[in-house]
Amino acid sequence: MRALKAAALTLSLAAAAALAAATAYLLAPGLFLNSRSAAFLFPRLAAEYRPRWKRLSMTARAIGRGRHRYALAASDLCLADARGSFDACFDELELSVTAAFSRRGVRLEDVEQVLALGRAVRVDLDRRIPASGRGSAAPSLKGVRIGRVRVELAAIEAVKGGTTYDGRLKAALDPDARPPLRAAAALRERGKGKAAARGFEALLLSDASPRSAPTFIDADVRADLGPRGKVDAVLRLRRAANGYEGKGRAEFLAKTGTVRRASLSDCRAVLPARPGRAPSEGSLDCRFALSPLRTGQARLDALGRLAGSLTLDGRMRGDAYRVRLSAVFDPLRDWYEAGLKLAAEIEGRRGRPARRLDASAEGTIKAPRFEELVARLKDTKYAVPAPFHTLKGPMTLTASSRGDPRAEELKARLDLTADLAGERQRLALNAGADVLVVRPLEPRRTVSVEADVLIKEAAFELPRLDVARPPRLAYDPRIRTGPAPEELRDAPTARPGRPNVPVSARVAVRTGKPILLFSNLAKDPVPVALDLRLAHPPPSAAGTVGVRSFGVELFRRHAVVDHLNVRVSSRAKDSALEGLIVYKAHDAVINILLLGTAERPRVELTSVPPLKREDILALLIFGKSPADLDPDESASVGNTQTALQSRAFGLASLLLFGATPIERVAYDPATRSVSVKLRLPGGARVQLGSDFDGTRELRLRQPLAPHWAIQSELSEQGAQSRFGTTFLEWFNRY
Repeated sequence: MRALKAAALTLSLAAAAALAAATAYLLAPGLFLNSRSAAFLFPRLAAEYRPRWKRLSMTARAIGRGRHRYALAASDLCLADARGSFDACFDELELSVTAAFSRRGVRLEDVEQVLALGRAVRVDLDRRIPASGRGSAAPSLKGVRIGRVRVELAAIEAVKGGTTYDGRLKAALDPDARPPLRAAAALRERGKGKAAARGFEALLLSDASPRSAPTFIDADVRADLGPRGKVDAVLRLRRAANGYEGKGRAEFLAKTGTVRRASLSDCRAVLPARPGRAPSEGSLDCRFALSPLRTGQARLDALGRLAGSLTLDGRMRGDAYRVRLSAVFDPLRDWYEAGLKLAAEIEGRRGRPARRLDASAEGTIKAPRFEELVARLKDTKYAVPAPFHTLKGPMTLTASSRGDPRAEELKARLDLTADLAGERQRLALNAGADVLVVRPLEPRRTVSVEADVLIKEAAFELPRLDVARPPRLAYDPRIRTGPAPEELRDAPTARPGRPNVPVSARVAVRTGKPILLFSNLAKDPVPVALDLRLAHPPPSAAGTVGVRSFGVELFRRHAVVDHLNVRVSSRAKDSALEGLIVYKAHDAVINILLLGTAERPRVELTSVPPLKREDILALLIFGKSPADLDPDESASVGNTQTALQSRAFGLASLLLFGATPIERVAYDPATRSVSVKLRLPGGARVQLGSDFDGTRELRLRQPLAPHWAIQSELSEQGAQSRFGTTFLEWFNRY
């Protein structure tokens, strides 16, 4: 019983002592917190950072109604942890706060003054221990009145990822100053040798405080991105009824790359006053300009400067957001006209991949004068080939695409229109193509093209073909010859690599009107109609090539090609042929019907009045009746009839056969080889020979002078064996 009374008395005395101490602390906190107690407690509470100082003082006093004012001041204060992650020295450090005590606890009311003048601060983020998540959150300043704050760090050294950064910080918040908030910061990567250092400088002016939202924000930022370039940005925001409205500009200057300068100007921004509240909306409208790097060939510089307008607006409700972006390029007008529009809409939630991404692009490029394009590409590897290089007129290409680039498939549409004309040439067409890209963002993406080409009207003048002259070798002027450099003589020949992106294509080609082909071998223009379907890979073709009626010089007389249709099929070894040629000779009209295939046509001959086949051939080849032929000519007629029945002539051989005077035709049924000797103007003679085994021979003999002649022979025995020889002959008759 006495023990219980003693314990109760002890607890009562302890409680009374605690109450007395608490009352004393509330009434006179300076008795407990002063310079002496601070010097005792500070090294123990901050033992991890091993603090040392030259002067340390602390005051605490009651200011009524359970409120205290605390002031801490130190000079030459240095802190450093054992891990080497933090090391700092301050010339002056002052802190003055006001706290209120109540039954609910202690509440921070005012931060009257903060002064931190640091000589050097070093932070090594690579050695920092990550926070555990408990007790690591900074105290909330909501409802706390902020007085004067001044922070100056003359030298800052930060290490992250093995890279060292040097910087400085100067910030001041003074409610009585104008502007109340000033902050200037700089940070630069420490350069190594001649390597360009990265860094930034920023200046911020505002009247922001924890008690109220700022009425204005002015920011200037300059960043050096090292070898990539520099950025200079300015932002001016002012408080408005719906949030903040302001203007700004930004400029990027690149040291390397295609785009050397990119800028945003005349920016108008509207930002929400309290981001995160539902709903929050903002927008940004700017002018932009891009200055691409020129190629070095002025006539090939398609784009010297790009400019346009940029619009960005967004809406946020909780953590859900929606952003719309559009960029419209100003029309480019030079020898070409071009325009481009890009747009994107993104929806999702913060911290997660976008749920929806809808991007679109629309572009148009027009060459009002195709001849300007021809002139600029002349003498380059992109030179426009003949006969298209003489055409003049407008050409327009449009392209559009829409979809999610992250999707499995992305589609695009291309359309080309042309209305070109020359002296005797013409090309009017409409072409469209649907492009499908599978796995567009992956290295193993593939591209397929479905195209449709409609040639509404076309006329081309073919190069002159003259069989009277022997062929000769001509070099392309773009070919450069000469001794190879010493280092390249023994170098292995480079093999062309396969394209990184597999492309498959299917193209349909149709003609609205037949294409007119002008050739010196035909008296009238040759009308050709196309209805083809081409594919790659593998290369294949199917459809019809049709030649309409035109006049032609055949067997030294005027004839009419009524029609000639070639049906192309990649499945068949040869193209099916069907045609009719009407030939008038003396008092007879001869119909030459072409059937079979283009490689081995079957020739059927009829006449009005009806004639025998050998009579028709005699009239065609020599313009005589069989009774008027000499023995060699009669033999040639018989050989021709046998060769035609055996289908020994190809379509091209038949055309040459009918366009050139014939001296002799020989055919060997045993070897199924045919030989034709043709007489050319100027005394030259051509001898052609072939068989069904793939052997072809061409022999050209041209007299040069009395007793002198030159003879060239070309022989082909399959695709793997081709050779040619030339002889200079001298002969004399004794």
